[in-house]
Amino acid sequence: MTEQLTNGSASDRQFTYTYGSNGLVQTIVDQGRSVTTSFIYDNFMRLVTNATGGSSLVQAVTNAYSYNLRGSVTTLSESWAGGSSTVMRTIDGYGRIAEETVYTNGILQSDFDQFWDSTGRRIELEQNEAPTYGTIGYAYRADGLLTNVTQGGNKFSFTYADNGLLSLRSNTLSKVVSIVRDSMGRVTQQTCTVAGTTELSETNTWRANSTLSAYSAGRNDGNLPNDNRNYSYNTRNQLTTEGFGVSSGANATYSYGFDSTGWES
Repeated sequence: MTEQLTNGSASDRQFTYTYGSNGLVQTIVDQGRSVTTSFIYDNFMRLVTNATGGSSLVQAVTNAYSYNLRGSVTTLSESWAGGSSTVMRTIDGYGRIAEETVYTNGILQSDFDQFWDSTGRRIELEQNEAPTYGTIGYAYRADGLLTNVTQGGNKFSFTYADNGLLSLRSNTLSKVVSIVRDSMGRVTQQTCTVAGTTELSETNTWRANSTLSAYSAGRNDGNLPNDNRNYSYNTRNQLTTEGFGVSSGANATYSYGFDSTGWES
């Protein structure tokens, strides 16, 4: 099979494809650049290697893949003139990645272990031979929602309302963000406090179709102004005006127009 890109009567690039008895592509030849890519498969028709070569050394690249009995990729390597990189994975009996190591030119770059609980949720991500911050721990509620993340002595906590939506998040740096929602689960207010002082309070007002009607932000920072925004829509629910604060006491408005077909004009 051949394929070509044309520019008028001229042919810019032309490709030739060959296929094996398994119906899978065996070679792709870029005739314009004289670059050939060859593919090799195993008995399960999984790609084992694909090698590209041409007149230039930079065109010589080979990718190789290894699989376990379940068909999960366990090794992916790439080699080129003067270099190589390899990703190796250990897969547990449930098909989850237990360890992943990355090498560049044979030198270890990273090595991570993952640990899972009996329900299949990740409870720890550990960077081997890393300092304290290389280990991250995870805790969950019975329904699978994340409740805590710990790393290097820091703890990040998450609280949920009865509807399962996030209502509070906090950390060991005395920063707390509380979230208030309406009966439809939309965020109506979000407050950020640091060491007991409210630094940012945001309010959202929603229309019946869940488009934003108004937004306000109050900041406890003399360098940043408070912000009040209002939004207007036409009968097609397309945004027509958007007001916002540019500085303390100064506001600006964007206006949008649409033609009879609904396109912005």
